[in-house]
Amino acid sequence: MKSLTFIACCFFFYHFHCSAQKLVEVKYEADAKGNYKFTSDNRGYCNYILEVNFSNLQNLRANFRLPFVQDVQPGAKSLFTLTKMDPASPATFRYTYRYVKGCVNPKVNMDYTYLLPVAPGKEVQSQEMDYFLKRYMNEPAPQDWYAISIKMQAGDTVYAARSGTVVEVKDDANLEKTGYTLATADNYIEIYHQDCSFARYQVLKDQNIFVKAGQFIEAGQPIGIVGGEKYVSGPHLRFCVYYTLEKEAFTDYDKADRKSRLAYVPVQFWTKDTGKLKLTSNSKYFSEHPIALVTQGMNRRQIKRWSEKIKVKP
Repeated sequence: MKSLTFIACCFFFYHFHCSAQKLVEVKYEADAKGNYKFTSDNRGYCNYILEVNFSNLQNLRANFRLPFVQDVQPGAKSLFTLTKMDPASPATFRYTYRYVKGCVNPKVNMDYTYLLPVAPGKEVQSQEMDYFLKRYMNEPAPQDWYAISIKMQAGDTVYAARSGTVVEVKDDANLEKTGYTLATADNYIEIYHQDCSFARYQVLKDQNIFVKAGQFIEAGQPIGIVGGEKYVSGPHLRFCVYYTLEKEAFTDYDKADRKSRLAYVPVQFWTKDTGKLKLTSNSKYFSEHPIALVTQGMNRRQIKRWSEKIKVKP
């Protein structure tokens, strides 16, 4: 059986954001005493780890350890204040900042039970995916590397394996050729989970994604139509869950191992016949979406609202 390869999240679709992109912006205001209050504005839909560095800091003291490193939630946040040490002397500073998706000290739930991202009752075949850089460039795989390909039929609906907030959507890949084994520009949905992990659903049909960035979705909710008709392997979904390693988040991108910034979750899926397990290559599984798993993590109000929406009595 020909093995599948998967471009790693950390290599092609994970990157530092610079201030020019304006997803997270750091600002400051000066008061009458010559002190400077720094704030951030996160215009994204997930937490970002923010680092603020000072290359010059004269006659000023921060009320937070520098460099400043902290995760910022969507919206505005107060960061720190620079206070003049000698009010009679001039003060100067120069700073830069950078940010990356994730949380400081993430508490990722490794034991979470994910739904198969296909319709309940459907049988699918899975294939574990190789880490591209290990196979072709002999680079070590990221921590706990795990990505899965799920073989599907043309026109099949893709379902959310876990609830969360959509942070990125690409639905205009328009692949022009055929016979692909790999296409880095293919369509995808990225969903941010409550524990600061991210799920990537990749290989989706152009203009057939049902969700948009900023939208909260429930587990088991339809999110798009599978793509892959132009691949050698036919229609399939590529899926992985990853999170940022805080201690490696701001290593030098040009010199450090790209793999060091991310870690992966060895996802355990719920299957109808065998219950909770990690999917393996060349195996077939039946999908099932039990209400208890769809509603895991919800409070009573959320369960009631979900039940009313789908007309199921809790």
